Amino acid sequence: EQKEDEIPFSPLLEYLGRSYQKKLTLDELCRVSGYSKSALIREFRVYTGQTPMDYIADLRINAVKKLLANERLTLREIAARCGFANEFYLSRVFKERTGVSPSEFRRNVV
Repeated sequence: EQKEDEIPFSPLLEYLGRSYQKKLTLDELCRVSGYSKSALIREFRVYTGQTPMDYIADLRINAVKKLLANERLTLREIAARCGFANEFYLSRVFKERTGVSPSEFRRNVV
C-alpha cells in the first residue's frame, strides 16, 4: 500500500521515464508535479533518495548503458537519443557516474 505522500510522484516518475531524452528543466518538473522548486527538490529526495536532476541523469545513463551494450551506434547518436547535449558531455557524465568511459564500458560488456 502506498503512503499518501508518495502518490503525487507517480505521474512525475512516469513523465520522466517517457521524457528523459528531452531537455528537462526544474521549472517544467514543477509544472508537471504541481510542486514549488524547493518543495519538489525536498520531497523528491525524500521519496527517491535523489534530486530530480540526479534521477534524470541516472535514467539517461541506464539508457546509454543499454545502447552501448546492444547497439552499434556512435557516441554522438547515443547522446542524441538519451538527452545529452553532445558526446563529450555524455562521456564526462558517464565516467563520473560509472567510473569508466563509454568506450571502456562497451569493450567490457560486448
